[in-house]
Amino acid sequence: MILFWVIVVLVLGTAGVAGLSAAPWLPTRKGEIALLKTALEDADGLTIYDLGSGDGRILFALSKQLPEAKLIGIELSLAPFLWSIARKYIGQYKNVSLRYGNLFKKDISNADIVITFLLDKAYARLQKKFQKELKPDARILVEAWPLPHQTPEYIFEKQGILKIFEYRIKQSAMSPFSDMREK
Repeated sequence: MILFWVIVVLVLGTAGVAGLSAAPWLPTRKGEIALLKTALEDADGLTIYDLGSGDGRILFALSKQLPEAKLIGIELSLAPFLWSIARKYIGQYKNVSLRYGNLFKKDISNADIVITFLLDKAYARLQKKFQKELKPDARILVEAWPLPHQTPEYIFEKQGILKIFEYRIKQSAMSPFSDMREK
């Protein structure tokens, strides 16, 4: 019985921490995944991170489309993370790697593309992480809410589907994002 309560506390505790620090687990819908697949048509062979990967559904969908890509998910909420691990091994997704932990503390410096669907309250920390870690010309795909003080390079949109905002890290250290505006 004690083991049961330990598991309950771990699952609920990690879900609470994830929800407070970045976003609660909210599965990405099929329409948004289709839009992401469109945005990533040319990404085979690249390293793609999904920050807050939940149950891995984006990574698994991309795995079929991008068999040469290195797909990496980072998730803090224990229940969806464990479910993604099970799905990875059942589905034999060889190009998907799943990492448990806080996305703000995991190194993403080898990313060519970063995908994220977090609450806008996490954006200030996220932007600092992008500026510090991402290499020049890395692409950032943000679902639902645009990054503050930034102009997206492109917006993927379809009726009834959450928008996906694309940003690109620029070469200049003075202007790490496309058309960065100070306010």
